[in-house]
Amino acid sequence: MNDVSRSVFVFGSPCNNNYGKVVFLPNGQLYGYRHENEHAWRMEGEELCLLNIHGQVSSRYHHVGNGWAGTVEGRKYPLYLTPLITTAACQTPGLPPVMVNTIPKAGTYYVEAALKAAGCPSHRLHLGGEDVVDDYRGLPDERVHIMPETLRLYCPLDLVTATLQGGHVVAHCDFQHIIDHVRGQGVVVLSVVRNLRDIIKSMFRFLLYMIPPEPEDFLGQFWRAQEGDARVAAFLAVEHERGLEHVRQMARMILADTSPQSIVLRYESLKQGDLQPHNIEKLQAINPEFTQRLSAAFVQTYGARTPTFSGEARQQPDPWCDVFEAYFHKSGMADLNAQLGYA
Repeated sequence: MNDVSRSVFVFGSPCNNNYGKVVFLPNGQLYGYRHENEHAWRMEGEELCLLNIHGQVSSRYHHVGNGWAGTVEGRKYPLYLTPLITTAACQTPGLPPVMVNTIPKAGTYYVEAALKAAGCPSHRLHLGGEDVVDDYRGLPDERVHIMPETLRLYCPLDLVTATLQGGHVVAHCDFQHIIDHVRGQGVVVLSVVRNLRDIIKSMFRFLLYMIPPEPEDFLGQFWRAQEGDARVAAFLAVEHERGLEHVRQMARMILADTSPQSIVLRYESLKQGDLQPHNIEKLQAINPEFTQRLSAAFVQTYGARTPTFSGEARQQPDPWCDVFEAYFHKSGMADLNAQLGYA
């Protein structure tokens, strides 16, 4: 039962509907769902009790299977708490939980590997948007990003991070209010940026060579079947809304994030272990020893195999062409790239 505070529960009644999703914080407070009848919680022996705003027990629950079944206090009205997702307990003394929030194709799994090598284990959860959770636990690396919807849950991201007790998750979240909520939980957010030209090229190669389109994805099949500039033009037309617009939105959000807690790592600097002075100061305030380990781990893990990199660099021609360049300027990515500090 020690996983009560590491689970996001769906709360409701079989007589009615789901009321919402809730996390039982270790301090006895509720996160994500609060009502005058459900304001706090405590354990009484083997019973989980919800308390109203006056501190009185409003409902009681017993552990049944992997969830909890209960009733309204003094009534037969049934209630349930069904776990949607439960995170693991990670032993990382002196280090708060971490969320790696990268622009897509900016080294997400490279940073994951470095954090693991530095002693901050991965929960193998990939968070996206406001509420997309891809659960890769138990999945071989080579299957990551192959039909991720088969492992997909929908849950507000800040509810997932509220359950973290150490370790880290990776994310592509472009909503500032969610990042603010996550930081408010004491979770360290590491944003990662990369030259947007290289991001576009990496996405093009990744989809072309590593991710075959699904049988019903006729547009995906179409652009891959083209050649030369026609393939590039078709890729941009098809994938703009699917992924490239997300890249642009994430770049905008990271540039607009003026929080003093903001830590923005540059992918190009990490292979030398360069965390940059302004970031080092913030990281050392969190844990000086971990900061040193992380810097060394970036050097150690660069070029290693990850779920999206085979560990062997392919000799492929540079796909950048006039079509890419025209899109880069027309879409506004050239201006964003300059603001990120890239020529």
